Amino acid sequence: MNAFVSPLEERASNAWPAARAILVGGWAFRFANGFSKRANSANALFPNTDFAEVRQAAECFYTRHRLPVIFRLTPLAPPEADSALEQAGYARIEPCRVMVADIGAVARGSLSLDDAPSPQWLDGFARASGESLEARRDHAALLERIFAPRVFATAHRQGAPVGFGMAVRERGQIGLFDLMVAPEHRGSGIGRKIMQALLHWGREAGARQAYLQVHQSNAVALNLYESFGFRAGYDYHYRFKPI
Repeated sequence: MNAFVSPLEERASNAWPAARAILVGGWAFRFANGFSKRANSANALFPNTDFAEVRQAAECFYTRHRLPVIFRLTPLAPPEADSALEQAGYARIEPCRVMVADIGAVARGSLSLDDAPSPQWLDGFARASGESLEARRDHAALLERIFAPRVFATAHRQGAPVGFGMAVRERGQIGLFDLMVAPEHRGSGIGRKIMQALLHWGREAGARQAYLQVHQSNAVALNLYESFGFRAGYDYHYRFKPI
């Protein structure tokens, strides 16, 4: 299982880069000024230290940064981590699924792609997702840190940006991120057009596989992704302790 999970976790971490990270006992403590749990959580890479020491170090690290202490628990985490965190009062939140797919022939579609997020993309995404001005700034900074080739898709309705997505290509795979449709336009086929455009780009760029991360409770998104051939890869969840 780890031989499957580790390369995906590496790619996903590179595609959603923290501003800084430190390593403690085979865990990466990621920090990105509080924007997104993925970029501000402790993630197991190759755990090799007693977990009690890791937890103590994580609590010191995130408390110093005035952030809640969050552990992201994938199959790479040791089995005792989840129960130890539960006993320490950490809440279990946001069960997610990593999905993977082989990229077959995909029609190009009608959406244009950009190699950087435009101000309109950032502003539209912020409105659609409810991001604050501070979160928009930190989101933009995170996207600037991506080193691998990436593209940004935007769907418009009556001239306004209402659908968004990003693909990042690394080592023969693309990761799909920031898949978002404005609430008032959901169910109108925009999400499908965004997926189509990003997968076509990946295929044309030489990628043969794709991955994404989705909340397990998001039945609409799960159905959409499955219609493109995505299947369950592995699950993860967070353990959260407020400041």
